[in-house]
Amino acid sequence: MTEQERYENEINYAIMIKGLEKVEYSDILVCPNTPQILQSVGLNDYPILFSRKHLYMAIKEKNYKKHYKGLSVKEHIYKIPQFLKDPAIILKDINVNHSGDILIVVNTYDNDGHPIVVSIKANSTKGIYKNVRINNYLITILGYDYIEDLIDNAVNENAILYYDQEKIQEIDQFTGKKVSNALSSLESNIIIQQYM
Repeated sequence: MTEQERYENEINYAIMIKGLEKVEYSDILVCPNTPQILQSVGLNDYPILFSRKHLYMAIKEKNYKKHYKGLSVKEHIYKIPQFLKDPAIILKDINVNHSGDILIVVNTYDNDGHPIVVSIKANSTKGIYKNVRINNYLITILGYDYIEDLIDNAVNENAILYYDQEKIQEIDQFTGKKVSNALSSLESNIIIQQYM
């Protein structure tokens, strides 16, 4: 069985058993190792975990008040390992409530045409998965409507860690937004800085 098949099986199992109270609880292992690009910006090589609760919130029909994201299992959730390996942008979350979190923007879109953003808490002890103690914990995945504001603010706060010029141009073309304008003063396709 490949890593991707194992991951998809865990997702399918988590969806199948939702609501069954007597099932032993554990998080989902997204990747046994942190992808190299994320290690390059300073994340430690820990397993990446994803909670079942956040999985359920990601795939339920979009509802902003309840924080449901309306994402597709096949088009979004199954592809999380690939998203983490091949980001368009990696940045520090500048929200004071999420200090130390990393945001990963990819050039894949939700049903409303918003770029997908994955949020990871580095060096977490939050997850539960077999004998894993420390991990990089996937907090959420969503389509992000205000991508220009997110990137503008990150540039102003010196929070951009890495970006891929070609993928940013694809996001500009798909969304009709000008994300690349804010990034024009930064060098692309290199590690700009470490996250901590």
